Amino acid sequence: MPVFPITNHFYEMIKRTYILFGWFFLCFYLFNLFADIDYALLSLLSIISSFLILMILHIFTQVFHLLTSIMAIQKFLIFFFPEIESVVILRPNCTNYLIKFAYTIFGIKETVFIFTYLSRSYDFRNVYIIVFWTLNLFLIACSVLYIPIMISIKKFSHLPMARINQPQKYIFWQTMIILLFKIVSLPSAYTCWFYGLPPIWIVFFLITADIIITPLMIQTSYLYCNRRNVDAMFSSFKMGKFLRVIFDVKKERKAKVGPLRTGTLA
Repeated sequence: MPVFPITNHFYEMIKRTYILFGWFFLCFYLFNLFADIDYALLSLLSIISSFLILMILHIFTQVFHLLTSIMAIQKFLIFFFPEIESVVILRPNCTNYLIKFAYTIFGIKETVFIFTYLSRSYDFRNVYIIVFWTLNLFLIACSVLYIPIMISIKKFSHLPMARINQPQKYIFWQTMIILLFKIVSLPSAYTCWFYGLPPIWIVFFLITADIIITPLMIQTSYLYCNRRNVDAMFSSFKMGKFLRVIFDVKKERKAKVGPLRTGTLA
């Protein structure tokens, strides 16, 4: 799987995530506003919109975790079994199809869960909890695959083949931050379960934490891998330019028309 389509997708995902965060807080504010003045329908629409936004953000997070896991497996196989590189690496078109397929599968999963949760189907609720923990354990296991890679790179750091390019380093630090966060969250989940919190509410708590932490993990790893660019950015920081970069707003430049100056030889 090529690295660039993945990192580019993460960039697009971050932009959409912040836009959805803004809409979520707006819907939540409208819910409180309409609830105070007894607009039941508008209040209901606001809370439904907030819930749908959270579901979309959760789908974003799951796709991010899946792509990160696949990248870790791919890097491990290529590093220790370079002869299968041509088989493991997908073409950019296949990568885009894989991303769309992942969104479709997770979207269907969340939609089915909503309807079964509202119908109080406890069987699927248990299946949902099992799938959630399976995906999290799969993510942790894939993240651990980077450890033998880094040990080998450190051992043979004098060889050119052992050097990691910038996009790979970016993916690596994302994975390590995810691993650290998951290791910290597991004891917290166990503590909640020990004190009698229902498993489905523990899952909701971890999902909320993932939604909040995931964009921070992506940006933290990017900033760590581009410290020189970050220093240059803060040395000439302008809020307007910063927002244009974040939301990919192109600034139109007006061409200046003037007389053509020609030099004469004396």
